[in-house]
Amino acid sequence: MSTRALLVLLLLVLVGMATVGPLVYFVHRHAASRVPVSVGLAAAGALGTLVSAVIQAGTSEAAPAPATAPA
Repeated sequence: MSTRALLVLLLLVLVGMATVGPLVYFVHRHAASRVPVSVGLAAAGALGTLVSAVIQAGTSEAAPAPATAPA
């Protein structure tokens, strides 16, 4: 996995955690809107989907360009 893919993955996890935490807290404080556990699980599932997409994109290396013979 490339360094860029790892950086994107780290940033995605950090942003996801910064989003999921307040979302669960908000739903917990306003329980009439939804059940907090289901909202947290849905948000964590969406984050897991994004993380797996980044990991898959990071592991699929492009084919290297063929070496050219000197003229």
